[in-house]
Amino acid sequence: MWEVWGVWEVWGVWEVWEVWGVWEVWGVWEVWEVWEVWEVWRVYIGIIVLEFMNYKRWDFPFIQRFIPR
Repeated sequence: MWEVWGVWEVWGVWEVWEVWGVWEVWGVWEVWEVWEVWEVWRVYIGIIVLEFMNYKRWDFPFIQRFIPR
């Protein structure tokens, strides 16, 4: 799961998570049973990460829609 945090940093969302202090303060992901939802997002983000890493090689229009100009 931790390999995903690099993506948040790249997308500039790390600051938001840092402000929220979600991971350290809340610590209620298990209580809220959000793990099922996070598993889905982990797969989805993993696909985006793979396409983002191959973006310069592929130059694929589908990927360009997810990358801010």
